[in-house]
Amino acid sequence: MKTPEGGEVVIRHVLSSKLARAFLHCFTTLILSKSLCFKAREELFGREFARVLKAINNNLFKEKTMKKHCSILLLLILLAVVFTSTDASASFTVATFADPSGNSNNPLFTVDFTSLTLDGNWSDAKTGLTLQIPYNGHTFPNAWFDVNNVVTLSPVVPNVFYNTGPGKINFYADNNSTNPLLVIDFNNGTVSLNNFGASEFVGQIVTFAGSEIAGSFSQEQFSFSFANTAPLPGGDAGFTATASFTSSAVPEPATVCLLSVGALGLISRKKRLQSKRERR
Repeated sequence: MKTPEGGEVVIRHVLSSKLARAFLHCFTTLILSKSLCFKAREELFGREFARVLKAINNNLFKEKTMKKHCSILLLLILLAVVFTSTDASASFTVATFADPSGNSNNPLFTVDFTSLTLDGNWSDAKTGLTLQIPYNGHTFPNAWFDVNNVVTLSPVVPNVFYNTGPGKINFYADNNSTNPLLVIDFNNGTVSLNNFGASEFVGQIVTFAGSEIAGSFSQEQFSFSFANTAPLPGGDAGFTATASFTSSAVPEPATVCLLSVGALGLISRKKRLQSKRERR
């Protein structure tokens, strides 16, 4: 890649799809914009690399179809960035499941007011928990989860409302215990038991990871809504409960851009397949 021509040949050989070349053009256009003088570009990227970018950018944009792809791509990116930066409520559901038990004899959580601990799991041996991940469209029947270690509780209103310490919750696919689909780390949370309102376990200062999580998020949240509560022996010693689960987050602009590029790629692929069918 010693000359602009050499760099152009290598890049064009690798980027065979029009979508990839459109994305590269958008990137180089931003770098080569008038807001960055040539001297500044040299300082940021080096003189030779700046010239290579300019050569690639000029060559890629010669095709008329590339103009169309770039226009659509830039519009999607612009809308995504504006949308996420101006609408703090632009959250989406990351993962969710309905109550797999529905029976107090088969609880998901144990909240102990005596030992001041919370523990929970739905073991791999059990069935009925369908983990849905709406943001990527994946569904995992007979999934399972466990709270990595028991979570400590501190009373705010004894027997009614508690703060929690930090913890981790791992979600796995059926018959898999080594590659978690979703990992939830939380710094603290709350547990409430209210006969006249919501009974739930809510996490605060949350981060999501795992094999099903791509990109970076902010404002991550999760909640287990308790149902079918049953008291532990000893009156006010605590309770067990079944639960449903939901989680949400706000995507960072870069993640939305990647999702937009992915959406554009799917649309382009669908059009190409449709064109092939029509030619047949």
